[in-house]
Amino acid sequence: MNAKEKKAYDQGRMVEAEITLENLYRILDEMTEQPHERSHIIACIRDLERDTGKDRAYFKAQQNSLED
Repeated sequence: MNAKEKKAYDQGRMVEAEITLENLYRILDEMTEQPHERSHIIACIRDLERDTGKDRAYFKAQQNSLED
């Protein structure tokens, strides 16, 4: 894989991670499951926040900018 392909691949993975993070926030907000299941979701969220540098505030700002 050349450098250009690797960069495109990495960018695609980052986009997937951001989409997953946003979806996990939605799932967490709607969950009424057992606490241990919530803690697993929260752990995944923390990992993705660390890896992407994005958090809930980022997605809220994105949503607000689309609504304006």
